[in-house]
Amino acid sequence: MSAGGDCGSGCSGGMRVVLAALTALAARALAGPHEHRARHHAPEHPLHFPAPANPPQPYRGHGEAVRYNPELDTILPRIEDHETSSKRAKVEDAETSSKRDDDRFYSNHERTEGDEFMADDPQLGPEDDDPLIVRTRKGRVRGITLTAATGKKVDAWFGIPYAQKPIGDLRFRHPRPVESWGAEILNTTTLPHTCVQIIDTVFGDFPGAMMWNPNTDMQEDCLYINIVAPRPRPKNAAVMLWVFGGGFYSGTATLDVYDPKILVSEEKIVYVSMQYRVASLGFLFFDTPDVPGNAGMFDQIMALQWVKDNIAYFGGNPHNITLFGESAGAVSVSLHLLSPLSRNLFSQAIMQSGSATVPWAIISREESILRGTRLAEAVHCPHSTKDMGPMIECLRKKTADELVNNEWGTLGICEFPFVPIIDGSFLDEMPIRSLVHQNFKKTNILMGSNTEEGYYFILYYLTELFPKEENVGITREQYLQAVRELNPYVSDVGRQAIVFEYTDWLNPDDPVKNRNALDKMVGDYHFTCGVNEFAHRYAETGNNVYTYYYKHRSKNNPWPSWTGVMHADEINYVFGEPLNPGKNYSPEEVEFSKRLMRYWANFARSGYYKNIMTLDIDR
Repeated sequence: MSAGGDCGSGCSGGMRVVLAALTALAARALAGPHEHRARHHAPEHPLHFPAPANPPQPYRGHGEAVRYNPELDTILPRIEDHETSSKRAKVEDAETSSKRDDDRFYSNHERTEGDEFMADDPQLGPEDDDPLIVRTRKGRVRGITLTAATGKKVDAWFGIPYAQKPIGDLRFRHPRPVESWGAEILNTTTLPHTCVQIIDTVFGDFPGAMMWNPNTDMQEDCLYINIVAPRPRPKNAAVMLWVFGGGFYSGTATLDVYDPKILVSEEKIVYVSMQYRVASLGFLFFDTPDVPGNAGMFDQIMALQWVKDNIAYFGGNPHNITLFGESAGAVSVSLHLLSPLSRNLFSQAIMQSGSATVPWAIISREESILRGTRLAEAVHCPHSTKDMGPMIECLRKKTADELVNNEWGTLGICEFPFVPIIDGSFLDEMPIRSLVHQNFKKTNILMGSNTEEGYYFILYYLTELFPKEENVGITREQYLQAVRELNPYVSDVGRQAIVFEYTDWLNPDDPVKNRNALDKMVGDYHFTCGVNEFAHRYAETGNNVYTYYYKHRSKNNPWPSWTGVMHADEINYVFGEPLNPGKNYSPEEVEFSKRLMRYWANFARSGYYKNIMTLDIDR
């Protein structure tokens, strides 16, 4: 491990993760969006992002924009004034504004600094005769002791309900708090249901694709939390809450790649994950009380509130909760940093390959409604926006599988059918506006991206041009056609600018460089640039911002070698999979994973790093 700057292409033979502390004076330390191999130098100010002219006015939704108090099972009123959070932030001190928002939304909920001492309440927490039985605010749960592949033991509670089943009349609505289950002891020893979603069959049983498909049965009854704690049980340990990705249309917290046993047993943190609704079941929006939109985000809020209220009984510190997620999970984490409803429910955040500023994170209300009516038409429901009642009633009667299997129309690369919208409650303004006006949680963040973010999506979008085999090259003609297909909403002039920027003009007909240029084109626009912009905006306020650029390709990666370090390739290392002797990782990769787990866990424990750190491990 050594400190220092990036050594460019000369480091291709090694493994490197760069974690750089940024301030407003050092924001330019961020990596550029891609390597300008055909340029002599990068732009002088690659991260200058001017404030948008005439930003859109805030939207105050008409849906079920409320906050449920899980302690009182009551609905707290929403803000009814017509000022955005940014306008309030202009005239209020940042910390005072945050506290006022907190008081306004959580006035009926105990939020004292002594909350953690409630774990000492003899009626709450682990039982003396069986510490695997833990009494939460809603009832008792029984866990299980598991052994990691390293031989170390952890205690786990899988499938703790945090909300009522979102079925029947509750389909599409914001979650309702789970009711107490009285004297019953819930057996929380098996992984919970996966929320209903479409299954990936493009590459058949190919391991690189199948690893992301659900590994538990799919049901609408899916709003559950999982907790894994080290043995012996700690007190006030740092809490790491994982938010899974999947484009808001897929994903589950139960995947093998998210197995937390090694991370928990090595780093002695308390790990939490939750299921949240995806696809139309989680993000359908008609701007009505029945279909208010952002239901999946409100699932996350309710889960986060549950963790805040109960994690002390499992050995976690409710005042030190770190959200971390990848892709759509990272987008979710960044949206919680911006939302006045959830920003006070956690301490700091880690975002892997995603942020609120990526172009696919949010769609307009109008586009979301249009996609909803198209879905209704596809499943043979009424689809008039003039009278939505019959359409909503019909959609409620359809099976969940019918809905998720008919969502996909003609969408471009990295366009996902149903995603978050500006609902006037969870979000009352576009993320860029919140960032420009510095209206977000003031805390430390860690975020970054991978070197080949684009290939994973290109493989699915241009399947004929990019077969899943070695030695794939792209001719100049194919390259120009791919630019058109990958940028369908860009003008001809814009496409010419893209071609000019990404072409290696010293070798314009090189099939390998043309192929790699398409990856950078997609990866920069849909991931890296948005991540860098979010980091830059955060650093401008003086917050500690740590960034990384992930460059290591695993020796046992099942995808063709030319795909490099793709989207999500870092997850295995964050969760400690290389420490599993049965996975056949190299000794250097085992050490690398240990270091990466330590970095993430140290950030969760303290929220900062003392120095700029560079990790080099030769292959």
